[in-house]
Amino acid sequence: SDLVQEGYELRHGESSSREGDWMQFCYEGIVTVEYLNSTCKHFEKGLFESPELLKLLENLLVVVALKLPGVVKYFMPALLDTLPQDELDKHRVFSSLAAPLLFQFSHGCRRAGVFCCLVVHLMKECKWSILSESGELMLVARNCITFSLPSCTCIVTLIDAFYYIEAHIIEATPSVYHKACPTIREEILAGINAVCVKLKYVNDRPHLAFFCQHSGSTAEATSPSSHEARHAAVVKEDGHCLCTKGLAIPKLEEKHKIWLSGGS
Repeated sequence: SDLVQEGYELRHGESSSREGDWMQFCYEGIVTVEYLNSTCKHFEKGLFESPELLKLLENLLVVVALKLPGVVKYFMPALLDTLPQDELDKHRVFSSLAAPLLFQFSHGCRRAGVFCCLVVHLMKECKWSILSESGELMLVARNCITFSLPSCTCIVTLIDAFYYIEAHIIEATPSVYHKACPTIREEILAGINAVCVKLKYVNDRPHLAFFCQHSGSTAEATSPSSHEARHAAVVKEDGHCLCTKGLAIPKLEEKHKIWLSGGS
């Protein structure tokens, strides 16, 4: 919490002209041993120092190591700023062969810490990467992160919409969708389960869902104000969807079914 508070104060204070590790810490969520050594005053030499703190944070799914050429840095998504709603809408993809997949939580919203810890889990256990082929960071925000996946040739954006987590496939060739979608679905589900165990949340297995067709047309769904009307349709065990507003039973199209094949 001290690191998160420090990042917020640095971003919104008068020190925005500083560069290097400080800029990466504030705007990219990147932490290094050297940065911790220069800023943290609570270490006890020989007892508890930066490497021990980072190992503890790794175990708690707070940070994940980024192994870059010649250096190891750590990514901590909780340090990042959140994107406003109008900016989030720019990263939602409705034109893909696969509709956005939602992970709707049984309590009506996801618990605190789940999204950031899920990001760390996917990077650590599933080898999802926030780096482009050129080694540059892709989109990273506390509520919206873009990944490249090792298991299939596609780019995926996860959005924390509070009531659910959204998965959008940005880039993929048509031939990989049928393989990629079930893999992405299962890795996210496994990740959420692992995170809930780590955070000691019980009975929080999410339901698969899609944006309900009653949320409006594609044009309306991508408009800045549409988030107020946008809602989910939860996939039931019989394969049908149930509108969370009770409006009707939405029909599953091929762009929805592609997520539901294979896996468990």
